[in-house]
Amino acid sequence: MIDHVGGTPSATEKLLISRLARTSLRIMLLEEKLDGGTWTDLDARTHAGLQTAFTRMLGSLGMKSPPVPLPVPAPAEVPQKVTLREYLNSKEAAK
Repeated sequence: MIDHVGGTPSATEKLLISRLARTSLRIMLLEEKLDGGTWTDLDARTHAGLQTAFTRMLGSLGMKSPPVPLPVPAPAEVPQKVTLREYLNSKEAAK
């Protein structure tokens, strides 16, 4: 994360990185508890809150999710280019 902020983090960035590391550790410990089969409702709520905090802290450091790629339509779905005359002729023929 230090590399992500340019290699020389400010005091605020150092604090965020430290909190991210601690939050990440707490999330991992809760997930180990889940694997052990002793997960409680409180654990689930705590995990959700920690995940939310972790995501927000990442955003504060400028880390973002990659953009979601738009689906590429199949060639049959791509409308064909028509001139205005062709369009009007097709409307006239449909009458």
